[in-house]
Amino acid sequence: MSYINDPLWINIRDFKFDKEDDELTYAIKLAFENDWDFNFTQKVINEYKKFLYLCASTNDPHSPSPFVDKAWHLHLSYTKSYWEDMCKGIIGRLLHHEPSRGKEGENEYHDRMYLETLALYEKVYGENPPADIWPPSMEYYRKSKKFSIKKLLFDPDNIQFSVLKILCFIVLIMIIGLLCYLIINRPETEIAFQEDKIAKTTTTSESYDLMEIIEKHPKKILIGILVGSFLVFYLFFKGFSQGGGGGIGRGGGYGGCAASCAAGCGGGCGGG
Repeated sequence: MSYINDPLWINIRDFKFDKEDDELTYAIKLAFENDWDFNFTQKVINEYKKFLYLCASTNDPHSPSPFVDKAWHLHLSYTKSYWEDMCKGIIGRLLHHEPSRGKEGENEYHDRMYLETLALYEKVYGENPPADIWPPSMEYYRKSKKFSIKKLLFDPDNIQFSVLKILCFIVLIMIIGLLCYLIINRPETEIAFQEDKIAKTTTTSESYDLMEIIEKHPKKILIGILVGSFLVFYLFFKGFSQGGGGGIGRGGGYGGCAASCAAGCGGGCGGG
């Protein structure tokens, strides 16, 4: 029987996460928490329902995509909706979320399970899963999350924000560079400003301004900018490598997880 006519699929497909009078809906929360637009969020929700059907219609553990996992995590926080309405009311058994435990060989295990889930998806639904929600492999996804200057500065989804980010990046480097210079040369700078203060009280000579500092100490200024640049790159790298929203890396980091059923679903279900 085709999944389209399966009562189980129809019930999962038509499942409502919210009550009629809810203003802050499940979709709005999911979009806000992951910095997704409305259309992408709706696609993820639909794929999450397809994933639930794969889990509910077989006895084997399956691994969701990183984006589907985000929808699953949020649904788990709706305890009554997930455990009572979805698992007991529609699926007929408990579908547990088994996160990665960081053990040796777990990545390979989840990678293999993920590829098996993709193969089952194609078999059941008769089409390849959408690549923007289901990466072709977890190794591909992990590589896409690695730090790169191009990805950091040039967000293909929002070029205006990228330009603003570049400008802020340059200004930040200049500010940190100047601060580094002032810290390195604090005694010399203080003497210069003290001399300037004395000069102002006795003569009408030109003030000792920022341009004079730059003209007199170009090498030290350059060193300060280089030090500042290193600090900025380090901070950006540290924050970016921990995951974040936007672009290829929507939804942050991902270590792999699996779905497993409670007792009664059959011998094939096990922890991920």
